[in-house]
Amino acid sequence: MAALLLLLTAGFAYAQDGPIVMLETSLETPTVGSSWVLTLLTNHANPNQVSVMVPAFADGLVLEQVLQGSRTVNRTGATHAAAYERWTATEYRFVLNTHGIFAFDSFTVVTPRGQASTRPFTLVVQNPRVAPGARQYGTVWSGIPQSLDAGENVILTLTLDYRAPAVRPRAGLFMPDVPPGHILESLPVGAADAAMGTVLRLRLIPLEAGAFALDHRIFSYGNSVFEVPALRIPVNRSQAGLVIAAPDAETLVPVAPGLAMGGPAPAFPSYLGAMAAHPRLHQRYRADFEAAYFTALNLWDRGYRANALAVLRRNERDHAAGALFAEIRREAEAALGLAGTRDERRRRFRIPLPFAGERTRIAVLRETAVRRIPDPAGEEIARFGEGQPVTVSVQAGPETWVLVTADNGTSGWIPGENIILY
Repeated sequence: MAALLLLLTAGFAYAQDGPIVMLETSLETPTVGSSWVLTLLTNHANPNQVSVMVPAFADGLVLEQVLQGSRTVNRTGATHAAAYERWTATEYRFVLNTHGIFAFDSFTVVTPRGQASTRPFTLVVQNPRVAPGARQYGTVWSGIPQSLDAGENVILTLTLDYRAPAVRPRAGLFMPDVPPGHILESLPVGAADAAMGTVLRLRLIPLEAGAFALDHRIFSYGNSVFEVPALRIPVNRSQAGLVIAAPDAETLVPVAPGLAMGGPAPAFPSYLGAMAAHPRLHQRYRADFEAAYFTALNLWDRGYRANALAVLRRNERDHAAGALFAEIRREAEAALGLAGTRDERRRRFRIPLPFAGERTRIAVLRETAVRRIPDPAGEEIARFGEGQPVTVSVQAGPETWVLVTADNGTSGWIPGENIILY
């Protein structure tokens, strides 16, 4: 039975004095190995005068055939002859080779009357090997820009599709691994947004040009299977954002948009001490070092001191010139009153971990109270300062609270919005 995406995904498109376009599918939720037909219905009688600008199709969707012809359409349900119209039907026949959630960008239909574009939509392809009785749920990313400049920030939101499960997983299960060269900051999800299906809000700050990419993921929770679609955002070199100053500059003009100004901060360490301690490393990796240094300085001067330390720690761990960043990071932590923190261990290979079972991650914190139980009324057992490095148990507790452990062994619960993964 055909399913009209007009009802499910607002696939209807209309341009003033232009064509009307509707999307129709052969199956609402197909399975791997099946054929699936997507049809664009355009209210123009002559197929030879209808052309379609097609978006790129995701891997796993094999376009087998394209057919175009006339079809009789009755939009009103009336039985008199005038209710029937000749439209153009453009069919795209796919073979579905893999399960997951596939995003379709807009189709643009051009006719002599003008043009109209459909809205983007998603297709959920089910895995036939899922255990009998298990329910599958898809999610959708929103707030995705066409591209970002290095140093810019954007808020990404992950929301369940129109079918809401009775019991949803904790937000930590939806949290992706942090790709190298980026900072992901977990943000709180309000009760109203959660009721509408929002499961995750993230602030993304790319630190270098390239692309921010998340793989498609699938995980089980109880008798349900949840899928998170892949995501890719091109990242450009900073133009109107971070200013990379000359090596002997004393200050940096912070002009990156979108970040709120913070309160007064201790002075950010000069790079001269690190350069003197490791002159060969500085000479060899000067461009990379200065780009990351001024990114951290820019964040620090805007009041995002924990974010700045996350930049330094990530480079200390992942970059060949990690010793340079360690020198800066230790001075910055000392300026904030942090003492006895651990150094980062150099990570030469990035091995993704399975997204199931007990897991821990590393992070730095905003200043926060630490409580004995995951509740605002719980006893305050300690207070972690701005930039405190911790180990995070992401599987534990309610979705708005996380269990963290500092290097000195102090362990307790904090609100999840105070965590910055790196």
